[in-house]
Amino acid sequence: MATLFVDKLDPQSGTALEIGSSGDTITVPSGATFNVAGTTGTGFGLIKLSSATASTSGSLSFNLDITNYDSFLLTGYKVTPVTDGAEPYLYFSEDSGSSYLTADFYSGRTYIRLTGSAAGGNEQNTIAGAVQLGTDLGNDGPGSFQAWLPGMSAAYSGGNKFCNSTYTAKHNTNDYTWDTGFIVIGNNAINNVKFQMSTGDISTGVLTLYGLVK
Repeated sequence: MATLFVDKLDPQSGTALEIGSSGDTITVPSGATFNVAGTTGTGFGLIKLSSATASTSGSLSFNLDITNYDSFLLTGYKVTPVTDGAEPYLYFSEDSGSSYLTADFYSGRTYIRLTGSAAGGNEQNTIAGAVQLGTDLGNDGPGSFQAWLPGMSAAYSGGNKFCNSTYTAKHNTNDYTWDTGFIVIGNNAINNVKFQMSTGDISTGVLTLYGLVK
């Protein structure tokens, strides 16, 4: 196998550059980094858009690039509340975070105990301006979550967004996982999302936003 050493590839003419042929496999080896500085086309799936780290933070917010993406995935790990018994909330904005929606949002969860002897179950609630992803998190251990946010670019009459999340963390002395479905109420596109505890700050946590290419 021959090795070609170059610093840059440009098309011979025009602006289109093709690498390989149909059926070929393009491999990026372990330890290499694939950086996309421009806008990707189709075929790349989830694209990392931004990341933020909490350190006794009131909230973490992310702008949603609804020009290039319809749907998003927000993940979090090592997420710990400062206040014991706090609940993880998501808030949504139509004006890039200048303000957040205040309509009643609906969420329903099933929860399963992972450790200990307490029972599982289900719960539903309605919160003005927020959706709840879990219940009474413990502040003595980190948790993780993923929230799928499809159709955030949709803007039409009755354009509510139907979303899902999974949150796994400590609750009291046991570990639980919550599977949540929730509805973002509104007719306009959502271009910002905020993660915040129901009370107190976020002690630790790394949150990452991904976009799903249209």
